[in-house]
Amino acid sequence: MIELTRRQQQILDFILKWQRTEGATPTYQEIADQFGFRSLNSVTEHVRLLRQKGYLESDAGKARSLRVISPLAKLRSRLVDIPLFGSIPAGLPQTREQDAEGCVSVDVESIGFKPTRNTFALRVAGDSMIGRHILDGDIVVLEHGPEPRHGDIVAALVDGESTLKTFLRKSGKPYLKAENPKYPDLIPAQELMIQGVFKALIRRAKEAALCVRRTLTSCATSSTALKPVRGRLVFPFTTSVSFRLKPSAPSTKVSCEMKIRRSRTKPVRSTRPGIWPK
Repeated sequence: MIELTRRQQQILDFILKWQRTEGATPTYQEIADQFGFRSLNSVTEHVRLLRQKGYLESDAGKARSLRVISPLAKLRSRLVDIPLFGSIPAGLPQTREQDAEGCVSVDVESIGFKPTRNTFALRVAGDSMIGRHILDGDIVVLEHGPEPRHGDIVAALVDGESTLKTFLRKSGKPYLKAENPKYPDLIPAQELMIQGVFKALIRRAKEAALCVRRTLTSCATSSTALKPVRGRLVFPFTTSVSFRLKPSAPSTKVSCEMKIRRSRTKPVRSTRPGIWPK
């Protein structure tokens, strides 16, 4: 795009700020008042030049229709809104009503599939799926309708209670598997209803950092913590953690050595010991 003058950049920034705070585009008079223009002709000329340079567009004959055009707009795929229906337990099944909290806006290209009217999202509550890198506080995107395959992650109703688990079959009979040794397999006594099949995961960067201690503590309190444990936790697009758990006194404490990497090539913290309560 063509470079803007100082005044044109100020007007563009003002329009963006107004849209964020007021939820609408400022009128020409409001722009004139902000910058002390005596005539609306000055605003008209600045807006014309911003349009000409490709920074603004509007609908003809429509009030407050100015829109700021992002330089990356042509590179961005279509945005869609996915309804967010409360949370789902990633632990022991619970009876829970699903109330709509709002929606999650995502770029179609970034999640790797095209959402349909049967696509919905749930917030994860619990740590039973840490083996599949699904953590407490994550948002899972699911599709209602497809028949789950062996190994798919699903949101399901087990005898009337909802949960998020891995769908498996044994001797032709379906059951649900937790990806954390603390939780048992779920074999339906009466009914197993699949509400949705996992399609994508959404995680905030700060959630990844906060879950490091929580996840390692979960490993430490499992039965495998009675012996030294080595492993690597991978948090997509953000952080990976290599760790070694050494129980010095199984009933009280676990020694943990860990190395945190922000990317695959640049370690930002060296190995260091730490003592966490069991």
